[in-house]
Amino acid sequence: MTNAIQTQLTSLRLRIASSALSLLAACGGVDRSASGLAEGEAPNESATNPSIPGGSVSSSDPWNIQYTAPAGFALKGEQGTLSILTSDQQGGFLVVQRSVFRSSQEALTAVQGFLTASGLSAFAATPENKTIAGLSAVTFASDGYTRDGQTLRVRYIGLLSSFGTGLSILAAGYPQDFARFEQAAQALAETVRIGQPTINQQVVAALAGTWIYWAGRSSPGTSVTAGSSSSYEERISFDGASKFRFARESSVSVSVPQAGGAGGASADSLQGDYTVIGSDLVLLSSQGPYVVRMQLSQGAIVVDGKTYARQ
Repeated sequence: MTNAIQTQLTSLRLRIASSALSLLAACGGVDRSASGLAEGEAPNESATNPSIPGGSVSSSDPWNIQYTAPAGFALKGEQGTLSILTSDQQGGFLVVQRSVFRSSQEALTAVQGFLTASGLSAFAATPENKTIAGLSAVTFASDGYTRDGQTLRVRYIGLLSSFGTGLSILAAGYPQDFARFEQAAQALAETVRIGQPTINQQVVAALAGTWIYWAGRSSPGTSVTAGSSSSYEERISFDGASKFRFARESSVSVSVPQAGGAGGASADSLQGDYTVIGSDLVLLSSQGPYVVRMQLSQGAIVVDGKTYARQ
């Protein structure tokens, strides 16, 4: 495997995690009017409730999303809901991610964050709506490049179910190798089956309350040296049923001997719906869907490497 492709695979595992707010912002707007089956979609699911926070089915995977890896491809690594598949043949890779989107437009607004998390940039392309494996799908192919400037081709396929869950498939490869990986992505998409997810109602209820992450530092000054301090706080509240509210604040101040001090502060917030699928926290807001692996234990939750203490 070439160094550039290997670097991308390593970067995928290292850079998937990011702050909740920045990923939410990267996902763009949400079309909340879209629910149920899209026109022309033949359901392959085993239940009819179109909402995410309802019911459950028996499955070893709480997301209840199954697919078969293409011939010659094997799992390289996993990070939360994201899986990396590689082939013995060099020149590209596949990325598969379980996600939440309820319309083709929502899948497209989420794809930019998906590409960014994959360490790729892609030029604008015209999407195509179709049906794959009985599911509504949106797909496009585009020229792209890696962070170090390597030129790649990418194919994105977003599969949507009537449950609000879906699967993103990304094929990336050098131009001379791309056809093989594009065909593999299509073959994988044709094996996808999506059923109703298993909602972890116990954890949904256990999250009730307010959780706080704080980081800060202080460097006292002297009569001849400047001093500074900074603080950063994230606060997320859950109602124990379906609603969340998120806010963050940051401030910094500097004092200079015989010159006074200066500082600044910023704050932003958002709110929306939440649920928990297995151990994955799902946040749905006006800025898009966000899914992250979560740990809940001993009065704290750990998300993206940050520990939030119960207030």
